Amino acid sequence: MAKFATELLWTTASWARMINNPDDRQIVVEGMAQALGGSLDSIYWLPLAPYNMLIITDMPDTISAAAITFAIMSKGAEVRAATYELLTQDQFLGALQLAADARQIYRPPGEHD
Repeated sequence: MAKFATELLWTTASWARMINNPDDRQIVVEGMAQALGGSLDSIYWLPLAPYNMLIITDMPDTISAAAITFAIMSKGAEVRAATYELLTQDQFLGALQLAADARQIYRPPGEHD
């Protein structure tokens, strides 16, 4: 499973609904992740950041992570969303090794042999 972080920015109407009728967003997100073969790792609220909410999920692939973001955004309760795949330290080091190999092949635009 791959780990993803999704940041959400709510609309003012969403905030008004939540203040008037608070509910547990973890249950909703957890259900969506499970329906797509994944799981919810955690939810954090970001009171001092450009986004309001940070969701961390373990999902089978990028497509399923994107599907959660699409489903959330389709309801119009959020203004903006951003989803990122997260790498562990070992995955990061592996990517660096692959980059070192690929760098031997890459030629910058306009540079000729």
